[in-house]
Amino acid sequence: MKSSGIILMFLSFCFFMQAEGLSQLVYSGIEREYITPIYSEQQNPEWCWAANVQLVLNYYGARVSQEDIIKRSFGVHNPYDNLPKWDKEFKNITSRLNGWVIHYNKDRYFFHIKLVYGSPSPELLLKELKNSSPVIFADSINADSVRPIVITAVGFLPGYYGPVIKELMVRDVMPNNPDNSKNQINKWKISDVSKNISAYWLINVSKEKIAIRKNLKKKKVE
Repeated sequence: MKSSGIILMFLSFCFFMQAEGLSQLVYSGIEREYITPIYSEQQNPEWCWAANVQLVLNYYGARVSQEDIIKRSFGVHNPYDNLPKWDKEFKNITSRLNGWVIHYNKDRYFFHIKLVYGSPSPELLLKELKNSSPVIFADSINADSVRPIVITAVGFLPGYYGPVIKELMVRDVMPNNPDNSKNQINKWKISDVSKNISAYWLINVSKEKIAIRKNLKKKKVE
């Protein structure tokens, strides 16, 4: 009787310690030091998409202006013209950007982007961030407004059936937002945004050196 009581106490203690351990969030993703120097703020009220894409491209080392991203995304010559609502153009802007080749600083960058409707699974999101790949979410603020946000890390609880994400590390590029700062990554509770995510983009950027051709002088034939 006494031995069974001791075993029960031991099991209760182990369960308590396990629960305490699981209550501590584990963070995974891109370190702040790699995001802060390349933070980009939205330069025009209608350029939220361009600012987020610019942030991601800056992270990979490709420097592109928001004007060029708007031209490419929407297929326009003048980025300051009235643009269609970006949330109605998900497929079009994705197809225009996918396969974009960017030349910068003697390097060639290949930009690949994939649109997926709905919310990513915790396993997929964690996999992307562990591979240091930021993910763009389409966050529905209300019935008439959708904005893109860049996810750079997550806080999660390891679970028996898989990770349980609790926090998102967000870079919000909206200008004049008192919650934004070049030195601050906003922590959002997953419960506040999970029902609002209508789509997300998986991004891959590869780089290669541009071969420099030298003009070789032909030797005179004696």
